[in-house]
Amino acid sequence: MKQTRLWLTTIVVLLCSITVSAYDFEVEGFYYEVNLEEMTATLVAVDKTIEKGTFRDSVSLVMATLPRSETIIEDYVFYNCVANPSFLVQNTVKEIGEYTFSFQYENTVSKLTTVTFEETDEQPCQITTIETGLFKNATKLEMHELPLSITRIETMAFENCKSENFDYFTVSDKVEYIGETVFRGTDNLTTLTLPFVGRYNYSYNEEALGSEDLTALPFIDILAYTD
Repeated sequence: MKQTRLWLTTIVVLLCSITVSAYDFEVEGFYYEVNLEEMTATLVAVDKTIEKGTFRDSVSLVMATLPRSETIIEDYVFYNCVANPSFLVQNTVKEIGEYTFSFQYENTVSKLTTVTFEETDEQPCQITTIETGLFKNATKLEMHELPLSITRIETMAFENCKSENFDYFTVSDKVEYIGETVFRGTDNLTTLTLPFVGRYNYSYNEEALGSEDLTALPFIDILAYTD
């Protein structure tokens, strides 16, 4: 990523003496439009795979979406991008890797509030799995449901999502698997609607936790779908 930034800075500097207003160029599969008047570079296209950790720890990065293409977003791509407040996952994206929208620590100060999955009648969301730790430690995230294309929610997907507005969540009846500790640390979650109730994931063992521990846990209404 440092090399990409260096190339971008170098190209902008070299083009400053040229009178035209914009140039298109490619660096490591990313295609940019440069505006010399405003000294900005806009990402206008990408190759089909955004490789692991591409924007990791880019603490000043603000990116609302990616250019429309049949893209695979690998693991950790937007990890620790603390300045980014929202992101639109376009319906051309086929996969999102592990920990892509997560943060390193539970107390990391981040701005990420919304991640939206685009769906239309003509083109529904193509993603089928919410991967491990996808939104872990996104403490300001507001989300109440997932696209109907999702069939699996992996371990720690929403761990420590403790926004006041992360207070209810509905898992659709299309979901066939929910991993361990998916909702651990979601302190303000009070209503969780599930297509099934896992034997271990959503039952408290009073003998194992002890009565004092039980009283300290947030109360969660677990609702099951009925025929």
